[in-house]
Amino acid sequence: MQSLGIFTFDLEQARRDLEGVEGKVIIANHPSLIDVVALISLIPKADCVVKQGLWDNFLLKRVVRVADFINNDQDVNKLIENCKKTLQEGYNLVIFPEGTRTVPNKPIKLQRGAANIAVRCEQNLLPVIIDCNPTTLTKQEKWYQIPSRRALFSMRVIEEIDVIPFIQNEKNQSIAARRLTDHIKTVFTEETTKNETH
Repeated sequence: MQSLGIFTFDLEQARRDLEGVEGKVIIANHPSLIDVVALISLIPKADCVVKQGLWDNFLLKRVVRVADFINNDQDVNKLIENCKKTLQEGYNLVIFPEGTRTVPNKPIKLQRGAANIAVRCEQNLLPVIIDCNPTTLTKQEKWYQIPSRRALFSMRVIEEIDVIPFIQNEKNQSIAARRLTDHIKTVFTEETTKNETH
């Protein structure tokens, strides 16, 4: 894509920051179709929680099965057990809390899955902020709709989110996950806004 003049990639800082990470829950915002492959390419021993739709997708179902990713359409206890196992084995669990690509110029909407996993596994979250400017390959754009100028695709790793305060201050795990989700939304909103103003 870079050779074709569609993208310029700025990934070196993120590559350095993610080098050697092990047993982390890595969360990221989701502005474009290529976020998953770009992020996974930088993460050693990457594992993913994948929505059921991809397990049924004619083109991708073989890929997610061969990669042995975690299907999100299973009993919650089994899902958490699989996540704990993958983290204990040193794999890094990649999750996009939005569950689908970001709608440009709209408030971020998050699912609670990432926070639930973090709370129940008692595992901190390592956020990665992805920026694509101008927007391309969003949910609203067809793959063949090329922007008027080459898109700059960049990533940066920001400060780890400590889940312990959320767990200690709230005995109910569901409420703790809700509060953590609100915090993730605030972090993502502030950081993506920071990107837009630079």
